[in-house]
Amino acid sequence: MTVGHVHDAGSILKLQVVDQDGEAVSLTAATAKEFWFRKPGNIHTKVDALFFTNGADGWLQYTFTANDMTSPGTWFAQAVVTLPGSLLHSSYYQFNVEPNLE
Repeated sequence: MTVGHVHDAGSILKLQVVDQDGEAVSLTAATAKEFWFRKPGNIHTKVDALFFTNGADGWLQYTFTANDMTSPGTWFAQAVVTLPGSLLHSSYYQFNVEPNLE
């Protein structure tokens, strides 16, 4: 799946945190919400995530800025959430960032 192109601004990525049974985990008590990205070249970055709704459904989102998607190729994303007494990780999500014609 393609999320956007190099230097696109406004593309949105949404990820859901679920438990071992596939049920949504309520994130309303989260003290930290991040998306961790692995870019081509094995470069890792972290950004703050926001609730897509109110957090009760486990969905988080991030809106890319023009300086985020700097490398074309296959990227990986994972939501990481800190809750009182626990640290939760979503499954990995793989997506493509397409190059632009220059």
